Amino acid sequence: MKKTFILMLLLLVGSVFITACSKSNSNDSKSYFYQTDIEETNTYFNDNEKGFVLLVTDNDAHFVPTVEKIANDKKVKVIMYNPYQSDGKKNNEGASIFPESKDTEGDAMYYLEDNEIKGELPINSYTDSQLTKEVINFIDTHK
Repeated sequence: MKKTFILMLLLLVGSVFITACSKSNSNDSKSYFYQTDIEETNTYFNDNEKGFVLLVTDNDAHFVPTVEKIANDKKVKVIMYNPYQSDGKKNNEGASIFPESKDTEGDAMYYLEDNEIKGELPINSYTDSQLTKEVINFIDTHK
């Protein structure tokens, strides 16, 4: 009886582990939103990459979680770039490195196509439900 119980418990734990591993490797868990470096960001501004770029001056800004959730819900790639973290990870020790474009500033979301800014959303001016509506509208308009 005891051996049967232990065997059943091991099978249950093993199946839970296998299920958890298979779910974490599925394409459904893919994140469509991530922080990147200046090289990838410049491909949108200079190398004909088209898509959405969120420029932030603070990774913890109130709008970042909203953009991330909407990007993942809509399965639309949005890269986030912080000019104070040009390698995508560490602070630049006070220096800022903006993309090679004269038309950008921090705390704004851009849609780029053919090396041109086709849309800009000054994202830091919205809060709560208005922020959600504006981001959804911006993505729907440009995707």
